[in-house]
Amino acid sequence: MKIVVAHNRYRQAQPSGENTIVDAEIAQLTAAGVDVLPFIRSSDEIPSMSKAAKALLPISPIYAPQAQQELGRLLTEHRPDVLHLHNPYPLLSPWVVRTAHKHNVPVVQTVHNYRQVCSSGLYFRDGMICQDCRGRALGVPAIVHRCYRNSRTQSALMATTLAVHRPTWRSVDRYVALTSAVAAHLRDYGIPADRIVIKPNGIPDPGRTAPLGDGFLLFGRLSPEKGLDLLLDAWRRHPDGAL
Repeated sequence: MKIVVAHNRYRQAQPSGENTIVDAEIAQLTAAGVDVLPFIRSSDEIPSMSKAAKALLPISPIYAPQAQQELGRLLTEHRPDVLHLHNPYPLLSPWVVRTAHKHNVPVVQTVHNYRQVCSSGLYFRDGMICQDCRGRALGVPAIVHRCYRNSRTQSALMATTLAVHRPTWRSVDRYVALTSAVAAHLRDYGIPADRIVIKPNGIPDPGRTAPLGDGFLLFGRLSPEKGLDLLLDAWRRHPDGAL
């Protein structure tokens, strides 16, 4: 079996669980005998791009011509069984779904965030859950609040991208949701339940582990949307040894 794994890596300066999961899944699939064809780009490439390429960056989330050409050649040469997409932004574009379908290759996407609807992908703004863009043809609140990179211009481009690619996302053949909340988000977006499976992230079996100790362990990025404040508040409310 041949699988194209498509992913736009986040910058090395921004530690990403998504990058780690993609690397782990490629290793696990390869170990299982699957022929994996990585189609990987990295946001670290952007500073070294030519001026002409940088000039096209604002539209690349909508349509990235070079990525579509390169993917088209890969699909023609190797004729894979499926394309597995993770993050398409900014150098791949959701257009890779259309390119794969043009070559009669089905598409699976692992959904790591809420960026079918939310420009930031978080459903979180100003320290609170925010779903102001749900159900809107264009995410105007995201533009008003500068939700993408704290820029009204870039937020407008991302909101436009999400509006343009609504049919693209609804054409994905199967979604892998990491949690039940993500699955509910996809159903709310209009994806039929029979095209969604829930598969949490996994790690290689570490074998026999040491006995569990006492205390707390938070494994994640130290940012407000990860719930660190909630954890600390719960910790403060309980006497020592109660949790």
